[in-house]
Amino acid sequence: MGVNDTIKTVNSICAISGMDVDPALPAASYKGHKVGFGCPACPPKFPKNPGKWGPSALKNEVLEN
Repeated sequence: MGVNDTIKTVNSICAISGMDVDPALPAASYKGHKVGFGCPACPPKFPKNPGKWGPSALKNEVLEN
């Protein structure tokens, strides 16, 4: 287990799906914070547009479309 694996995510709700963060899924880094995701479809979406999803993740909110 690496150092980053022990750091908790800044969010408990996925900004993309609105689901509870699943610690078994890969997390992303955004502005120095570890961001978690709710389903396997979310981690690949985040790096394509972190400016869209990141601010909501930091506020532990779901992005309203």
